[in-house]
Amino acid sequence: MSPFPLRRATLAFLGATLALRLIAIFAAGFCDDEAYVVAISRAPALSYFDHPPLHQWVLWAWTQGFGEGRAARLPFLGFSLLTSGALFGLTRRLFSPAAGWWAVFAFSATAYFLVYPDGYVMPDPPVLAFSALGVWAVAEILYGPPGRETPLWLAAGLALGLAGLSKYSAAFVPLGLAGFFLFSPRARLWLARPAPYAGAALGALCALANLCPAEALEEAVR
Repeated sequence: MSPFPLRRATLAFLGATLALRLIAIFAAGFCDDEAYVVAISRAPALSYFDHPPLHQWVLWAWTQGFGEGRAARLPFLGFSLLTSGALFGLTRRLFSPAAGWWAVFAFSATAYFLVYPDGYVMPDPPVLAFSALGVWAVAEILYGPPGRETPLWLAAGLALGLAGLSKYSAAFVPLGLAGFFLFSPRARLWLARPAPYAGAALGALCALANLCPAEALEEAVR
């Protein structure tokens, strides 16, 4: 299939699934996991019992202006769209625009992401979005045009740090990237430069909120 029909077909599919998701957002009530997140987000904290705090922070900020209704799912739908955009950019950089459209289609057509059986108000949408953005930034460093490396390293560190602030399993992404840089002769040259370490420090700083006392933010917003 040529790129232009593929692009139109993918955009049509994304538009249809977006319409269905918007209907589902307002037609169905919160599942048990979503209701749990809504309840604990009422007490903003720097850490929680089972997940890092980013999705609770997003939900808390949204509910301050728009309440705890079903529209609270909209920011998490936005994260899902951001994931699709990052996957397209990543795959286009590594392969071709046609491969980018196929990646977006395959991701959006996957049963889990098409139906979201566990709900929207969860840590999964932000962790996927920020993980994809971080890997895309690294791909741009390695395979994109030169001259943007330092800001891209900082962007990658920030994105992966926010992924770590979304879900603990995000730690596997920087670990996988570290293994790639260690075992790839071309990529290994970056380990002698300061920019990757600046990005890693920024990412680690973002994730440090997981180690803070749970009551600190609650006291700060009172």
